[in-house]
Amino acid sequence: MKNGIKVAIVGAGPSGLSCAYYLALAGFSVDVFESQSKAGGMVQFAVPGFRLTYEAIDKDFKRVTDLGVNIRYETKIQTKEFEELRKDYNYIYLAPGAQLAADFRLDGNKTEGVLDSLDFLFNAKEHKDTGIGENVVIIGGGNTAMDAARTAYRLVGKDGKVTIVYRRTINEMPADQGEIKAVIEEGMEIIELVSPEKVIAENGKVKAILCSKMKL
Repeated sequence: MKNGIKVAIVGAGPSGLSCAYYLALAGFSVDVFESQSKAGGMVQFAVPGFRLTYEAIDKDFKRVTDLGVNIRYETKIQTKEFEELRKDYNYIYLAPGAQLAADFRLDGNKTEGVLDSLDFLFNAKEHKDTGIGENVVIIGGGNTAMDAARTAYRLVGKDGKVTIVYRRTINEMPADQGEIKAVIEEGMEIIELVSPEKVIAENGKVKAILCSKMKL
């Protein structure tokens, strides 16, 4: 039964859709405003299909829309639109997501061949040119790094190589244990206790990475 209260949600990623689901269950009338052409946020556009299928995403999404939640796609909410929402709705929930990767502080990080992890995952999932070569180094030990490594491994071919470098040990990696195990089982090398210091370029492109040895 509807309670007569209207809620606008900005962003149809995991946070926005979860909020919409539980509000709809509680009787609220919910409209979700999404700037992209699909719902799901990072789950839809960045998480690799081998880890989470489109079918699984659509199944969860259907649970939300089956409750009567209305989603308005390709609708950007800026200052003017936000003021309109304030007039038309009792409450507004902001869930725009973190759509930009943190700037990587590494000397030479603007060299051709140094890729942003999120851009790489977006392009790979959309079957666009990712710009990677056959020898790929992934810096980091979180879930995004594992996703990038496993995605790159599928793109470099049998003659390619994917290596992960991390400044602590595997035991300190923040990624899910299942993701780390998958990386190791798929044959990628993880180099522990090394901290990237500088990108070495040749003719304007990445040639190597200079790293410092670390201790715990």
